[in-house]
Amino acid sequence: MSVLKSFAAASALLGMISGCIQGQDYVNPASAASTKNITEQKLGLDDLLVNGISYIPEHTNVSGSPEFEYVNGHDSFLFIKGQKFENIRMAYDIVSDHALLIRDFGNGLENRIILYPSNVDSFTIGNHFFVNPANSYEDFTGKGYFEKITDGNIIFLKKHSKSYLQIYDNLNRGKYSPQKFSRFLTDSNGKLTAVNSKGSFLKYFSKYKKNIRSYINEHKIKYKKADHSEIRSLMNHCNTLIDERL
Repeated sequence: MSVLKSFAAASALLGMISGCIQGQDYVNPASAASTKNITEQKLGLDDLLVNGISYIPEHTNVSGSPEFEYVNGHDSFLFIKGQKFENIRMAYDIVSDHALLIRDFGNGLENRIILYPSNVDSFTIGNHFFVNPANSYEDFTGKGYFEKITDGNIIFLKKHSKSYLQIYDNLNRGKYSPQKFSRFLTDSNGKLTAVNSKGSFLKYFSKYKKNIRSYINEHKIKYKKADHSEIRSLMNHCNTLIDERL
């Protein structure tokens, strides 16, 4: 069978699996390295296995990519309802906010599957750890996936984004804006607060504002340019102050 025919057959099979009723039929991302493995599985195997639909980019005649850009790529891991799947490939469309499982058929052919958010707990892409807080906090006030930077009573999160920009010409082209992010804090109840400036960050910790300002100045932290190591150090200090008060 030719490569194209193999790919067509695999795509059709994935379409059949993806078309099953949501929450009923799942495909294991850690297994199924080939279509043979998929066909040998009985649909509806295990509630912990992945379900999803085939991914089709919303815009095709476009410059750039809607996906999260990163450095230092390696295999991802994924948590689905508490179960860990390793040695897989993931991508994250930050325009539509879709976590994507990449299925590799060889010879440069692949299929991407949108994972249902209600199933996804967390995943990694490169050195970045993304979480779905809505599955952890019943009253979480945000939407979609966030990059988790710290742990503690108060958690520091980043929300990455891009925008699609229409170019009005006879070719009806478009492009994606540069990648950017917003900063948030969330407490143990899932309340999300934007902290995009040093002022808003200090306001959040108003009871400890003077102490935290001194820490920032002493360690020469430029809030908007702070790397993850500096943010973790700062948040560790803030959470320590809260722990001492409890």
